[in-house]
Amino acid sequence: MKKTIKGFSILFLAAIVTIFGLKIASATTPCVTEEGYNDFTMWMWGGSERGRPEVSTARDSLYSVFISDLLNSPIIPVPDDCQSFTYSPETLPVLSEDITQAKPIGIGTVAAGGDTLSITLNTYQFSGPVDIYFGLYSPEIDPDNIYLLTTDGVFQELSDEAAPWKADITGPLNETLFSDIQVSNLPIGSYYLYLLVTPSGNLTNYYLWETTFSSCNSLSFTPEGTTLFCDSVTRSLELGTSEQITLLTTACGNSVTVSSVTKTLGGEWLSANPGGGSKVILNLNAGASDVQAGSTYTGLVRVAAGGIIDDTYVTLQIPEQADATSTSVNPSSLDFYAYVGWENPKAQTISVKDNYGNPVSATVLSKPDWLLLNETGTGEFSVSCNNSYLTKVGSYSGTIYLRDDECSQQLAVSVILKVDDSPTTVTSEHQGFYDIGGGQVRYFKFVTGILDCVNPVQIANAPMADQPRTVHVLIKRGSRPTISEFEMTWGMGPSDYDCTLGQWIPAKPSSAKDLYWKYNIGPQAEFVEIGEPMESDTFYIMLYNNGTRIVLHQRLTVSY
Repeated sequence: MKKTIKGFSILFLAAIVTIFGLKIASATTPCVTEEGYNDFTMWMWGGSERGRPEVSTARDSLYSVFISDLLNSPIIPVPDDCQSFTYSPETLPVLSEDITQAKPIGIGTVAAGGDTLSITLNTYQFSGPVDIYFGLYSPEIDPDNIYLLTTDGVFQELSDEAAPWKADITGPLNETLFSDIQVSNLPIGSYYLYLLVTPSGNLTNYYLWETTFSSCNSLSFTPEGTTLFCDSVTRSLELGTSEQITLLTTACGNSVTVSSVTKTLGGEWLSANPGGGSKVILNLNAGASDVQAGSTYTGLVRVAAGGIIDDTYVTLQIPEQADATSTSVNPSSLDFYAYVGWENPKAQTISVKDNYGNPVSATVLSKPDWLLLNETGTGEFSVSCNNSYLTKVGSYSGTIYLRDDECSQQLAVSVILKVDDSPTTVTSEHQGFYDIGGGQVRYFKFVTGILDCVNPVQIANAPMADQPRTVHVLIKRGSRPTISEFEMTWGMGPSDYDCTLGQWIPAKPSSAKDLYWKYNIGPQAEFVEIGEPMESDTFYIMLYNNGTRIVLHQRLTVSY
């Protein structure tokens, strides 16, 4: 079962309760060694096997002090319902008999932007016996598995043999795990820590706490209100105007708190300050005394957050003073891309304005036959493609000519249309990231045979944490799947191939006998497995975005 970051705490509990679809732990158990550059690092990431902990026979030297009878300790009730808590990283655990205020996992100075990871676990005693589980997950290092700490101080893949780390205890809990670890020595990625408390021998009710940290060496900045990361900020402002820009700061996809912001390059036109939390506030002033029309200025802002220091460039462009007798069309070029026989590419808009930014009415003088233009406002036109040109592969280029009705200037927009039907060829172990527009499809193909159920074909389709869950995967043997076939299977539950009976259960209708799917609209990945023995054939993968927004960096993984 593939997993994604969002909602992983729910999967953690559900996996322990249901043990559905998880792998059985291997006969040799990964464990922490005292040798190498770091016991924690060598356990989790030192192995040569791709994406898996190193297998070792040594036991770790887990430093542990458990206090079982602390006098006058407050009492925490045994869980009688299901409650989950996610909190920002803390240097030390926060004790509280109020479970909504308790933060039982401390991670050392990395929580405050430092470089030392020190894992400590601390709770008050409970009103009755409880079982305690401690879990660890890093999606960048091993996206397929969460690891549980065992009673022997050994980390083990979550499996149907999952057992609590501490069983049938009342506490209080006071544990220090591992020695101090330099986060800069860890592989870059996000790390999620979980503490699950349940009544002894009963998983019906629980408290689940989650916290996280990252070992990134760079920051990413996203203008507030967008989903696009940027390494630099560029703005064009009229002389005498100003703009404030808010950047949201992340590291490895996680929001981080900004500790300082310093302008290291730039004149009076630029100022930068922390905005609280993950925010960086940039103020661009095109009315400053050191700017003039027709010039471009560059600044550099240094941001410290989460123990990482990184820079972002800021560019201010001041156009020449506007000429009221001049007009322009924007954009001056358009590109359309379409698959043969599929939906018309999304319409694009061109606008005619004077140099003060005011709309100006215009007349279309000429256009290519493969384009359609509809006036949607003053000087504004919607440009789309003629469906009759989308029936075969081809490339088209041409120009739209307009004349504004105020200055009688002729304006031109160059347009390119490419119609394609070529799937991208992929091979086993392929992993790629793709941007897919709303209502759009993207095809891939591979050739293989399936010997038996032990060697299935596996295809995983996973979104980034901050992207819509609207891209779905449909696989077809022998020819490309269609949107109509997606719509047919969308309402069907997936079939699983029974190796013993040699048939799909439930049986697939004849119209879907060569189709394979397992749709998911939640945060988890779509994971399709084909175990039906068959001769070598060509399989086609369709990624289809049935939403209206573009989805960025959709991950496709193929293995056979």
